[in-house]
Amino acid sequence: MRLWLAGGLALMLMLGGCGNQTGAGAGSTANTVVIGVLLPLTGAAATIGLAEKAAIQLAADLINTPSTLNLPAVSGSGLPNLGGTQVSLIFGDTQGDAIVAASEAARLINAGAVALIGCYHSAATKTAAQIANGRGIPFLNPDSTAPDLTQQGYTTFFRTTPSDATFVNAFFSYMNFIGHPISPANNGLTIVYENGTFGTGINTLATSTALTTYLTVASSVPYSATATSFTTQASQIALTMPRTLLQASYTSDAIGLIQAYKTANIVPKMIVGMDAGFTDPLFLNNLGVNAEKIVSRATWNLDLTHSNTLAASVNTLYKANTGSDLDDASARAFTGAMTLLDAINRAGTSNASPVLAALSATNLPASQLIMPWAGISFDIAGQNTLGSSIMIQVQNGTWKTVWPASVATAGTVYPFPAWTANPR
Repeated sequence: MRLWLAGGLALMLMLGGCGNQTGAGAGSTANTVVIGVLLPLTGAAATIGLAEKAAIQLAADLINTPSTLNLPAVSGSGLPNLGGTQVSLIFGDTQGDAIVAASEAARLINAGAVALIGCYHSAATKTAAQIANGRGIPFLNPDSTAPDLTQQGYTTFFRTTPSDATFVNAFFSYMNFIGHPISPANNGLTIVYENGTFGTGINTLATSTALTTYLTVASSVPYSATATSFTTQASQIALTMPRTLLQASYTSDAIGLIQAYKTANIVPKMIVGMDAGFTDPLFLNNLGVNAEKIVSRATWNLDLTHSNTLAASVNTLYKANTGSDLDDASARAFTGAMTLLDAINRAGTSNASPVLAALSATNLPASQLIMPWAGISFDIAGQNTLGSSIMIQVQNGTWKTVWPASVATAGTVYPFPAWTANPR
């Protein structure tokens, strides 16, 4: 299926299609494989984009220099099945914008990238992946969760992170696990979501899942992620005073909404974020004690290094480079980069067709991952079928893994405390 979009993106498609490079490995040399990295390096999500950039660079460094870590394709210097070929990264700044992402994807391909990885924002990933698909270029997405990204008919698109379908199901499973009912008797669930690709998908999935499980959605409250005031949304939420708030937000809006809840004295029994802005370090840095006892879904958390020695080793290297620990987004980016580089290594070439075949045949075991997943293996649509979700909660200023029990380092503290509670 071909997706045709109007306006600026249509122009990008025409420009991107000039001089079709369907696997010639243009720009790479006998000694170098060039990978294009698309991330929001400026703008509201720059903190996340720069963290992911550092994680992907670490993955390339581990390929390019000798290492004893049990990671795919890591052995000597360079990609072993390509005779020690080095990995070179070139970067494009999406600015969190879908049209810019498409333009940057075309630019990186024209600059010689034989594969692309990115883009964090689901809307940006959708347009960039369309450019890559039109050029026959492999596109590895480690971090965008809108379910429809694997429903576009793209043949060059692969996603290692679970989609929001997995995460929404995890949310309801977690609610059952802690014995937290969502029913008409307690005003049910309110879904607060940014009105872009990411948030709209969450609202649709959570609403449909609630209906099939006989639960109640009291209200859905959309907003623009670029908004600077959330008084209107807080007033809407206060009308129903729901038992549970499920929130799909990027960074500045996640922070702004929590501040608005406090101002309006909205105190549900639980506030649950859908990752994204909630796991940006700026969330805790800006909210401080007001973030206490908020829950979020995630794919990775720092306390997982206590039980995963590979994750601990990779985090040590990452922290030595950046001064910061890995977080959910950067851990996913690292994992996606290692998956792509492993496929290129198994293909024995940077030409697109063999790399796409190698990606399709991926079967990475849990023992070679820093993620708490069963492995990485792609279905026909390019979705990793072995990924999973965890739930984390802010306790004493840090995120603690609270679900599932197999990886939890703390129990859930419930219910959400009053804003004036001391301690919170």
